[in-house]
Amino acid sequence: MKRWGLVVLGGVVVVAGLVYAALSVWSTDPCIVGERSCSRGNVCAKGVSPPYESARCVAALPASHGTYALPLLNPDGVICTQSSQTPSGSHGYDNTLFALDLSSPLKGPAGVVVAARAGTVIRAQARCTDPGRSGGYSDDCGQGFGNTVLIDHGDDTAALYAHLAALEVARGQRIARGAVVGREGITGSAGHRHLHFSVHAKRGALPLAGGMSWRAIPFRIRLREGAPTARVQERDVRALSCPHNKFDHARWYTP
Repeated sequence: MKRWGLVVLGGVVVVAGLVYAALSVWSTDPCIVGERSCSRGNVCAKGVSPPYESARCVAALPASHGTYALPLLNPDGVICTQSSQTPSGSHGYDNTLFALDLSSPLKGPAGVVVAARAGTVIRAQARCTDPGRSGGYSDDCGQGFGNTVLIDHGDDTAALYAHLAALEVARGQRIARGAVVGREGITGSAGHRHLHFSVHAKRGALPLAGGMSWRAIPFRIRLREGAPTARVQERDVRALSCPHNKFDHARWYTP
């Protein structure tokens, strides 16, 4: 998924990412995403807009309160194909740093995307018809995130559901935990069918083109691992390690 993009509005170039009011939040110390190369209270991330493409230590934001349900349902289980702070993938940016990529088995039907927490839909963008990478960074494709739903939890956090094939909700709709949001897809910048799920601190303005400028924050997720009858686990996303774009490891099931 795209970290940042440029949107032309009335001849004015607008960076589709946060321009931080206080640049001092970024240090000048280089670091390596996924490694403990920053001091306590900081995290390594790349910025969502130039000139912060290089990884730097940034002040960490608090984790989200509450626990999140598994947002992708499939009777055959779902596979985590990219987790938090993956150095080789796209989750090294400050708007994707604690995201999960969740996939249904590729040879089976697409999964159903459900709300991981209750809230109000504040974005429901369904203009993207791109089947993968060819045009995934256009305005209609959310600057890489494809068709998206953004749900505000009412506590200064919101969850992003991206790359959807279809949406089942509308902006302004109040939605319960577990309610259907849409269908797993491959819209935007997506190498294969999957759901990009992330939780964000609501700070600053969102880009007009449908991208995501809010910083990603850690969260906890409930799941069963390996079998539908396995014990329920509550996992901190920072402790998860999913092999990047691999489909041969343990599947997750909803509790």
